[in-house]
Amino acid sequence: MRIASEYRIAIRRLHYASCFGRNMRVLSVCFALVCASATATAAPVFYSINFTGGPTLPPAGSFFYDSGTRQFSSFGVVWNGLNLDLTSSANSPVVDGACASAAPDSEDYFNYLSGNGCASTGWLVVGQLSLPPSDLFRLGVLAPLGSAYAQTLGPGFGTAGLLAGGSFTISAVPPGTVPEPTSLGLALVAIGALAWRLGKRSASG
Repeated sequence: MRIASEYRIAIRRLHYASCFGRNMRVLSVCFALVCASATATAAPVFYSINFTGGPTLPPAGSFFYDSGTRQFSSFGVVWNGLNLDLTSSANSPVVDGACASAAPDSEDYFNYLSGNGCASTGWLVVGQLSLPPSDLFRLGVLAPLGSAYAQTLGPGFGTAGLLAGGSFTISAVPPGTVPEPTSLGLALVAIGALAWRLGKRSASG
């Protein structure tokens, strides 16, 4: 009788060990998938714009670009004390001449900003004697045979013609890959509940 009892206990321990190992593998896979999905989610990347030229140089410029949605956001440039918003124009750029594709869009414009275009990148400001006076700011590929640019109007200073210009480069600053605490916390709670349920099922089996 004692041998039979010890045999049943040994068999039960082996069963629990097998269930525990299997459950731990399931939980490990779940946790890995949660972490991968939390960190692999594409997010807009922040870019800074570095200007050269003159005589009045833009001291700052930046934007976010989402490669998933192919959309720009918060596209701003500071020139001569003016805060210029190019977001709308960047998402619907002007593309002509040798740079034109079948259906130019924001992705084409981003490629041009990155230097993967039909000509070198540049920026310029043109004064217009309109009523009231306005200055036209353009940023992108600016060449005689083909252009691809975003543009916006700012208050003018009453001077016609080319006011400033030069070239530029963009530099990416990737966002942090740490998942948001709220999202990760909810995922861990779900995994904890799954672990409790699997443990309860193993104990009852």
